Amino acid sequence: MKLISIFFVITSLVNAYGQTVLHAVERKSEKKIDILHGDRLLTSFTWYDSVFKPVLYPINTVGGTTVTRSYPFQLVPGERMDHPHQVGMFFTHESVNGHDFWNLSPRIPLKDRFRYGHIRLDHYEIHETGPGEIQLTALSFWTNYHADPVLEEVTTFLFSVKGNNFIIDRATRLKALGNKVEFKDAKDAMLGLRLARALEMPNDWKEIYVNPDGTPGTEAIINNEGVTGSYRNSEGITGLDVWGKKAKWLQLSGIVAGKKVAVLVIDHPQNPGYPTYWHARGYGLLAANPLGTAIFTNNQEHTNLVLPPGESVLFRHRILVHEGEPLADEEVGSFQFDRH
Repeated sequence: MKLISIFFVITSLVNAYGQTVLHAVERKSEKKIDILHGDRLLTSFTWYDSVFKPVLYPINTVGGTTVTRSYPFQLVPGERMDHPHQVGMFFTHESVNGHDFWNLSPRIPLKDRFRYGHIRLDHYEIHETGPGEIQLTALSFWTNYHADPVLEEVTTFLFSVKGNNFIIDRATRLKALGNKVEFKDAKDAMLGLRLARALEMPNDWKEIYVNPDGTPGTEAIINNEGVTGSYRNSEGITGLDVWGKKAKWLQLSGIVAGKKVAVLVIDHPQNPGYPTYWHARGYGLLAANPLGTAIFTNNQEHTNLVLPPGESVLFRHRILVHEGEPLADEEVGSFQFDRH
């Protein structure tokens, strides 16, 4: 099957940014593709068996600072050991025809996995479309517990660099296969990132952390050491109040390994439910979820997306991984999508 890029409306902006050599290195035996800026890793497209879905992991700034959580692949002292299914950047949903594609991880007992779905990479194509950008298009299938395909997913990533910004444009088309597909109104859904410990916000609840010697913790404690995160959205709302609010974009900023960084996610004007609701937590989860209306409106509204057989839906997002001071509104505006 020849994969066709679905970046038909956003490539012109990124092409204008292409200034620096990027290249891709395939490591099939390791189930990943590295995206490099010179000799420095920006991210890897991975399809590890233990994750049950393709993800971008890790994600780094142009200067080499890692902005994603390392757990569960590495035990970094001080990191939380919660939610092992939240890895790098992912795109899933917790209720698709009754199957949970969001929460599956090795922690789920085998006897309980009949409730869960698996996103399986079929194949991919890589195009170095210019010295400043890499395009990667991947075909995957969302399968139920019996490995029967429910959805076809075609995702195109366009990776580029502009100054101190690593830009990830993502377009994901989901197509119903064989039967009607229902995405139930749910909190845990769609585009998600699990970000570094330093980008978390202070909290007063107990959690289990990796011990200082790098061994797994066993006792839940309150620990706010080194957390510097701060949210701000397009409506001027800040902190934990961004959770459950509609906004065109959301930025999480802080200091990681002594470097000021920010991660910005921009919703596309033609996405379902635009502007999206944000399922953004103080523990480092940043998710754009237009399909979780019920919980975000206290059951005043509901959104159950239904795809008849053969029908599809398209989701597009722009992610900026920025090194430096948080982006001001005017700066964010220069990266937003055109309305078409």
